[in-house]
Formats: sequence, structure tokens, C-alpha cells
Amino acid sequence: MQFTSNSVRSPTIRSLVTQLPNILTILRGFAGPWIAWLFYTGDSTSFSIALIAFLCLLIASVTDFLDGFIARAFHAESKLGQMLDPWTDKILVLCVFATLPILDAELYPWWIFGVIASREVLVEAVRAWRRLQDKATKQSQATSLAFPVRFSGKVKTTIQMVFIHLALGLHLLDVSPHPYYILSGPILSSWAMYWLYLVTAAVTIWSGIDTLRSYAKPPKPQTLGLDS
Repeated sequence: MQFTSNSVRSPTIRSLVTQLPNILTILRGFAGPWIAWLFYTGDSTSFSIALIAFLCLLIASVTDFLDGFIARAFHAESKLGQMLDPWTDKILVLCVFATLPILDAELYPWWIFGVIASREVLVEAVRAWRRLQDKATKQSQATSLAFPVRFSGKVKTTIQMVFIHLALGLHLLDVSPHPYYILSGPILSSWAMYWLYLVTAAVTIWSGIDTLRSYAKPPKPQTLGLDS
């Protein structure tokens, strides 16, 4: 069955469907702080907490696909959604990265999280400065908000999402009361995850440099996406 905007005839249902992508995006924004709260206030070695955190991350990742799918299927794209989507992704990823040192400070040192977080803060600060410049030169709001979605940003986001799923998934197996810990224990205690974390940080830095270099050029008014 193909979904189109004509498939929803009731004005009330239509209104709900058009707002659903933004609702899912906002809920995803709460997932990151919720995961961080679970580990910071509870026992990080608890299987139930690890399970809830992993499922929460998994569901949040699914909503990242659903909100875009629903928005395109029902022609419900909005400027609010375009602005919220990259921010909620950043909040989710950074909150999970902030919990990793709680799980294992040697495997996931704080300084790597600091590098990743600094990139996001710097890029957002430069983006805000560019918007102020655009307003000062009286460019349209559509132009000031439209920065191209760069390949490096997509690669960075993909690698970060894969890594945090892997980290929380292996932690879940590690604290499991069942024999699954045999599968994750050697991986978590080896150098593999540490070096993968370094690779993730390196890609994040590369993406930040590439994004900052792109800001030296004026943004294109017709661009709809936001770099992540």
C-alpha cells in the first residue's frame, strides 16, 4: 500500500499525521538524557538498566528513520523539523558518549568524549555566528538556515551511531546473567573498542574541519538540509 497525503482525508487525522514527525523528533531528543540519567543514577552493572538503555537507544534510532519517512510520505516536511532533527541527533549521541566513561573509564576515557563534544560545540557556534552574519547582511531566513549536508557529516553521524549501539550492546551482553558475556567480555576488555573509539573521534574531527571549511563559502538558498 502506498501512502500519500490523499490517504488521510480527515482534517484531524491529517493534522496529527503532519505533526507526527516533529513529535517523534522531540521524543528522540529526550532519549539521550534519559539514557544518561539511567546510568548516572543507577547501577551501571545492572542488567535491567543496561537493557532499558539499549532498547531506548534502539527505539530512538528507529524514530530517526520514521520521522523522515512519514514527513516525505505525507509531504509534512517543515522548517521546524529540519532544525530539530540534527539537534536531537547530537543530544542523543553526546549523552550516550557521556555515559561510556561510567561503564569503563579506561576503555572509554573522558578526553575522547571531550574531543567529540568540542567538535559539536565549535561547529554549532560557528553556525550560529554565520546566521548572525546573514541577518546582518539582510539575507532571508531560508538562506541563513540552509547549510549543505556534507558527506563528511553523514559519515560522522553513521559511525557515531554504529559505535554507541555497539558499545551499549556489548555492555548489555557483558552484564547479562546468561552466558552471553562470553561473547562480549573479550571484546570489551581488549584494545578493539578503544581503537574504534579513537577512529570515531578522528572521523568526528575530520568532519568538523570539513564543515568549518565549507562555511567559508556562502550557503545556497535552495539547500534544505542541515549539516550534522
